[in-house]
Amino acid sequence: MKEITAISIDENSCREPKNLGRNNIPIKENLKNFSLYQVLAYLNEQKKTGILTVEEGDVKKCVFIEDGDVIFASSSKKEDRLGRMLVKSGKITSEQIAESLRLMRQTGKRQGISLVELGHITPKDLFCELTNHVKAIIFSLFLIEEGTFSFLKITPSPEFVKLKINMESLICEGIDKKKVKKREKDNLFIQKVNYFYEKISSLSYYDILEVDMKASHDEIEKAYLKMSKHYYPDKHYDLPDSSVEDKLIVISNFINMGYLKLSNKIKRSIYDTDLLRKALETSENYITKAYEQFKKGVKETGKGNFGDAIKFFHWAIRANPMNAKYWAHLSLTLSKTVRRRKEAERAILQAIELEPYNAEYHLHLGKIYNKVNMKKRAVHQFKNILTWDPTNKKAQKELDKLREKRR
Repeated sequence: MKEITAISIDENSCREPKNLGRNNIPIKENLKNFSLYQVLAYLNEQKKTGILTVEEGDVKKCVFIEDGDVIFASSSKKEDRLGRMLVKSGKITSEQIAESLRLMRQTGKRQGISLVELGHITPKDLFCELTNHVKAIIFSLFLIEEGTFSFLKITPSPEFVKLKINMESLICEGIDKKKVKKREKDNLFIQKVNYFYEKISSLSYYDILEVDMKASHDEIEKAYLKMSKHYYPDKHYDLPDSSVEDKLIVISNFINMGYLKLSNKIKRSIYDTDLLRKALETSENYITKAYEQFKKGVKETGKGNFGDAIKFFHWAIRANPMNAKYWAHLSLTLSKTVRRRKEAERAILQAIELEPYNAEYHLHLGKIYNKVNMKKRAVHQFKNILTWDPTNKKAQKELDKLREKRR
């Protein structure tokens, strides 16, 4: 099979490529072997006419070329469709899109033409939007790293609106956008590396491999291959932060140790037992600290220092969020301040969710509703208590008070 001769194009200055090869593009080739800008530059230099098809998984995108320049592009990806782009930009509505699709099925015409015929968009606006649409599809191709491409020498069908977009400017803009995306991707990767590196002493092997403790051996192995490849130091030699390389070495070693430990049944069993023991110790420690903060909160409430009490209750809840009593005391303290009664309602509802049949919690919620003049809700709350606790004197007393006021 013939191949494209290497194309000398300067990505930094985006000068027009010189001395392009004269060979044909292979029937099908991987983008790992040829960059998209090389392929487009070759087609432009040779004044080719035909359809360049790029595939990545189930997605297929086509670039229609005439005499070396782009005249149209299409994509099988729903997000790339013209209609969706027009709705997203606010040019047309979803209802107008649906109407154009019905006309398309009847006439066989393309959506853009159907929209013009229906009067939903002007020919001038359609041309501008089509140009942006085609460019967006082509720019997305520059981000594909593991797809395949093929070129078919064929005169493109005249059924679509023909554009005339200069190939050289497309290549330059596409390369620029690719650089921006790479910088964004690199920055996100650096952030994740820094996070893992800073937290590595507190992370488990399951955390670093991003799998559950119940993961099977095959899942462990699959995760290891993915993570070791992702954090392989030599793969990220061009990152702008030079300190990342040393951090990647530490992370890679941790990933390797994790796999060696978790892929061995005996070693994994011992590791899991030790991990659970540490978790239990940490949990017990947090529960103890939570109770200490709770007691401080109760003490400050007694002194009338509601602001400090609320802080202590919040601390207790963060350490032990499943304790209904902590939520209830937080609500009681919040309800002392008029402007924080909405927060008080949310807190007591959380306590009720944890202990749904605690009458005191329901009683407090009813009192909150009463204080904010939501009488119907208050009555409902007190009645609700009496349905499953008919002897509850506090609920009956509050209900009688409300009924007395109505008279």
